[in-house]
Amino acid sequence: LLHRWEDAGRDLFERLRGAEDGALGSEPSVCQLRDCVMSMMKGVIVNEAQAGEDGVSIQINDGPSSMSGRRSRSYSVGSSDMFTTISPYPESMLQSILNTLTSSGKSDPLLLNEKLSQLVLTRQSWSNGVFPKLSSKMKQSITSALLALRSHHNEESAGLALIGLPLTASGLNHLLKGISTASEDGQAALVFVNDCVLTKVELLGNILDISKLSGRLFDHLLSLSSSSHGGGDSGGRDYTRVSTVQSLLAIHSQYKGNLKQDDSHKSQTKSKRKRSRSHSDVGNAKTIAAQADTLVGIIGGSPTIEPLSSARGQVLALSLLSCLCEEAPSPVVS
Repeated sequence: LLHRWEDAGRDLFERLRGAEDGALGSEPSVCQLRDCVMSMMKGVIVNEAQAGEDGVSIQINDGPSSMSGRRSRSYSVGSSDMFTTISPYPESMLQSILNTLTSSGKSDPLLLNEKLSQLVLTRQSWSNGVFPKLSSKMKQSITSALLALRSHHNEESAGLALIGLPLTASGLNHLLKGISTASEDGQAALVFVNDCVLTKVELLGNILDISKLSGRLFDHLLSLSSSSHGGGDSGGRDYTRVSTVQSLLAIHSQYKGNLKQDDSHKSQTKSKRKRSRSHSDVGNAKTIAAQADTLVGIIGGSPTIEPLSSARGQVLALSLLSCLCEEAPSPVVS
């Protein structure tokens, strides 16, 4: 695979990526070449079929087509070790992927962005076999580029690729850091990150990263809810806020037991408790009180915060407020 990529695949892909409108056209042969080169970028190595313990390997094929007499499809069933992913994944492949994802402002007559997502990034072999082994910096670059394509350019294939990646709270925190809710594109990005949170809420990872994720979402919620906020139409902001409250409710419903347990397992000395709590929004009484104030405001109890207009949003906010009260009654009530 490496030889095929270095000898032909990389140069062919760069030629396709640099094609201008009409330079190569959309001839079937060119599209087939594009798909063939991209199949290398999945990084999948197909080993020879290994026979089972009884010395028999299994193959299942479709029968003849009733119309033409040809086989319309064939399937092979074998052991899981028939397929592996190349390791380490070639840097040149990674750079080609990143260059393609970040060149969204240029014309794309061959639909390279869309096909890259469909043929490579959404495949389980890549998302589960390649992506987890990448460096943190490369993961962040790829996920940020996919989010930009989804929110700024409305490319659904990029969104499907992003939501299919095994992202944890740490990766989602990075995406949230790059979002500004002052623009409608930023609000669209926040809604999509909320969708990722809801999809992956059971697998977010480290409890401290989850606490930071909750804190960042609350920060965005407060920013969007400020009565002086001028970004986007009020209906769009309301939808974004409801989406954010829903993802926060999912986090606190899923992890409130763990968060309480995380606090109860702090060191017994007062100084150590204070130091450990400083790393977690959940353990910070002032932070929880401020978050509770935000929720009270969006329900309709603060002159400086714009209340939610939808009844569903207010119900979700009340449920989230109840979760906070269970986690830390004293700060919420006070």
